[in-house]
Amino acid sequence: MGPASGQLLARVAALPPHTIVLFQLAPDSSLPAFGALDLLTAVAERLPTYSALPSLCLNYGCIGGAYEDWPKERSWTAEVAARVLLGDRLEDIPVVHASDLQVRVDWRALRRWHIPESALPAGSQVLYREPTLWERYKRYIVGSICLILAQTLLILALLWQHAKRRRVEKSLLERLTFETLLSDLSTTFINLPDEQVDANIEKSLGGIAEFLKINQVMIHESARDKAELRMPFAWQREEVSAVPPL
Repeated sequence: MGPASGQLLARVAALPPHTIVLFQLAPDSSLPAFGALDLLTAVAERLPTYSALPSLCLNYGCIGGAYEDWPKERSWTAEVAARVLLGDRLEDIPVVHASDLQVRVDWRALRRWHIPESALPAGSQVLYREPTLWERYKRYIVGSICLILAQTLLILALLWQHAKRRRVEKSLLERLTFETLLSDLSTTFINLPDEQVDANIEKSLGGIAEFLKINQVMIHESARDKAELRMPFAWQREEVSAVPPL
C-alpha cells in the first residue's frame, strides 16, 4: 500500500466498489506522524475491514477474521517442551495437529456495518457483545415480576376475604332482620284486643312481604265441605291486582 499518509487514505476512499485492499505493517523510521495504525483505524471507519492479525481486529475497528487458537497451541508447545525436559523421547510424544481456524468478529463492527450474525460461519466467536436489556437487568426484572405476582395474589386474597365477609355480614343482617320481624309480630299480637287483630294481621302481612321482597301475601282458609277457598286476609302492592276473596 505504501507509506501511511493522508493521501493514501484518500486513495483508498476513491477505490471502486468490491475492491480488496491488503494492509501490511512495515517498520520504517521515515514514516510521517500519521502512523500506519492510524490509517487502518481511519479506513475501518469508512469501509468494512478484515484483518489477518487478531490484535488489529480487536483494537482498530476491523470486523474480524479467521485465526488460529494461539493460546491452545502455546499450551501444547509448552506441554511437549516439558515432556522433553523430563526425559521423554520425541518418538514417544504423539503428534498433535493444529486446530482449525476459528472466525472471530467484533460485535461493534457488525452493528456498524449492519451485518447479521446469521451470515457468520457456524461456530464463529462474537466478541465485545453488549448485554441485552434482559441480560443486564435479569435479576431486577425477575425480582420485580415476583414482587408484582406476590402483590397481585395478596390483593386477590384480600378481595376474596372482603367478599366473604360481606356475604357473612349480609347473612347476619338478614337473620337479624328476620328475628326482629318475628319479635315485632309477637309483640304486636300479645294482649291485642280482638277488634284490632284483623287490621294488624293485614299490616303484618305487609311487613312479611317487604322482608321477603314479594308483591303479594295471602292467607286462605277452606270451608268445612272443602268446596270453597276463602281469603280473609291479603296484602298486595299498589301496582298488583287484588285477588278475589272467594
